[in-house]
Amino acid sequence: MNLHSIFPKGAKFNPNKFYLKKLLITFFFITLIIIGALIHKDYGISWDEPQQRLIGFVNLNHVSDYLKLDLRNPPNPPPEIPKLNDLKDRDYGVIFELPAVLLEHIFTIADIQEVYFARHLLTFLVFIGGVIAVYQMAARRFSDWRMGLIAAAFIILSPRIFAESFYNDKDLVFLSFFAIAVN
Repeated sequence: MNLHSIFPKGAKFNPNKFYLKKLLITFFFITLIIIGALIHKDYGISWDEPQQRLIGFVNLNHVSDYLKLDLRNPPNPPPEIPKLNDLKDRDYGVIFELPAVLLEHIFTIADIQEVYFARHLLTFLVFIGGVIAVYQMAARRFSDWRMGLIAAAFIILSPRIFAESFYNDKDLVFLSFFAIAVN
């Protein structure tokens, strides 16, 4: 596939515009990732974050028992980890919580503050995936990459959404996965 095949018939290909477009899009998303990496420690723990982490541990224990894996001794577990059937919030999804706790276990993050910093960074990286999906949808819908960047910027520039993209591991993860699925 050459570069001429992605342009309509009769359109003139200008390599300078093509590379400028790729450069601006790449710069936009890399800048966003750098900003998130620099400020993810500036957000506190939300009231339900410890409960969400507990849900991840309960499900990790359940899966490790079912698959007969040795994942029972995490570095800094919650004080008491009940069985899945005894957990009041067992109906919450674990598409984010289980991998988050598994990564915590794999990287042996022992300091509880570092655990939540890592969870905030992971939540933000999932949000970045959602922003990329929104960019792609808008660029495709309006046939203009600039409109895609504007749509992505609208999401990022919403103070509430941007702040919660670090600590809200239910709603913003759902929003991101929804955007990815729709894309």
